Amino acid sequence: FTDGWFIGFDPDITVGVWVGFDEKRSLGNSQDGASVALPIWREFMAAYIEDRPAPGGFLPPDNIVFVTVDGATGEVAEPWAANAIQEAFIAGTQPGSRFER
Repeated sequence: FTDGWFIGFDPDITVGVWVGFDEKRSLGNSQDGASVALPIWREFMAAYIEDRPAPGGFLPPDNIVFVTVDGATGEVAEPWAANAIQEAFIAGTQPGSRFER
C-alpha cells in the first residue's frame, strides 16, 4: 500500500489519520491503515479522552426510530430472541411488526 488511513469518531470529535509519503511509494510489506494509522489514532484518542469530561452520548435525529430485529434476518424480533439487536431506521422505513395484536 502507498497510503494508510484510519478515521474514527465519538459523540464530540471526528479524527482522521493519514500515513504516507509525498512521493508515491510503498509503505512496506503489509502496512495498511490498521497497522500504521490506527495506532496513531488510538494514542491521540486516549490522550483526548483522558483530558475531557465524559461525552453526552449520541443523540439520534428526530426522524430516527429504533426497532428490535433479528440480527441474522433483519426481521422484527422480540427483545428476548437469541439474535435480537436494536437497529435504527428512518421513520416510515422500519420493518413492520409480526407481533402486533
